[in-house]
Amino acid sequence: MFVTDAYFFPEGQGEHFARARYGEFRVNQDGVALLTGLLDEKQNRL
Repeated sequence: MFVTDAYFFPEGQGEHFARARYGEFRVNQDGVALLTGLLDEKQNRL
């Protein structure tokens, strides 16, 4: 499985997403992982 450490967000929202500590992924039937969201230290979605 290949997973990216990159997450692109709209310009001007970097401060909001800087709180991220975890990534949320979905894996399809072929084993391909897709980053679907970012989570804070309490695992709340940003």
